[in-house]
Amino acid sequence: MLSSLLFRSGCIPYYVELPTDRIAYKEYRKLPRALYIGVGLKKVGEDYAKGLAVLMTGHGKVVGYVDKEFHIRSRSMEFLEERELDEFVNGINAKLESYRNNVREDPELIVVVRSRRFHEIEWRTLKKNFASHWLRLSPKELLLMSTFKLKNITIGPGRTVEVGRWLMSGGLHGVWLLQLRKFKSTVKISYFYTRDDAALPLAANIYLRSLDFTSLTQNRTSLPPVKYARNYPRWKYPS
Repeated sequence: MLSSLLFRSGCIPYYVELPTDRIAYKEYRKLPRALYIGVGLKKVGEDYAKGLAVLMTGHGKVVGYVDKEFHIRSRSMEFLEERELDEFVNGINAKLESYRNNVREDPELIVVVRSRRFHEIEWRTLKKNFASHWLRLSPKELLLMSTFKLKNITIGPGRTVEVGRWLMSGGLHGVWLLQLRKFKSTVKISYFYTRDDAALPLAANIYLRSLDFTSLTQNRTSLPPVKYARNYPRWKYPS
């Protein structure tokens, strides 16, 4: 209850200490200055879903929400039509422009986070156009990251394993497997990053998890921006 009140009041109770190593710090200091966009889909009827997004600063402050309704043709809860994805990204971009105008600066890094697969059904359906929609969000650096809990698969507590990395049009695509000490299962992190830095997506995942003051035990596998987006119909955005 206390953490819920803190969230709604915009209070951030603590900060995340970054590595002090000079080389690592140069890259990881982007994380508190980044803007995070949590993306979620919430089913609201047999054939309809809410496309929800929350915009959050690297210090955990929520600065905007997006709420769009879509007609889905299947039970996959994915964007299978380019028109729907385009409409959703346009809504996010409008909120992003409003944020840019308010702070009068462009975030060095924009991270789009999702708790479902980014590079499975959507990627095959929309082909190369999938990334191009999201690339409109940032003229500097953009990281698309999806986290997905792998049931009945473990790599061992406190371990990370890179299982794929390849260069593709516009950036770097790869996969990490992560199992924190208190996790009973493994989390798959798929990413698409416009820079050649395979370690930053993993660092961003751990950073967001450390920033999540609603789950201090780190037992919950979903990341805070996505959780906030899913809770939007209940929370609403305090005006």
